[in-house]
Amino acid sequence: MIRLEDPLAEAERLVREAEERVTGKRALSDRLEQEGHPELATSARAVLAVYERTLELLREHLHRERQARSPGS
Repeated sequence: MIRLEDPLAEAERLVREAEERVTGKRALSDRLEQEGHPELATSARAVLAVYERTLELLREHLHRERQARSPGS
């Protein structure tokens, strides 16, 4: 039987995973810059910006999921 994840638990998991990805992409862009690869670092920062925006959207979704479960919603 397939067990579906609760929407709130899924939103929390997705935020955690996105935070880990952002941390990793930030470290990669920093490392590329430090190792003398400015063009690659620029590309990595562009990718990082997409990951950061995705994280913002996931956090907004998580906030809405939490609000939907709070009393008086």
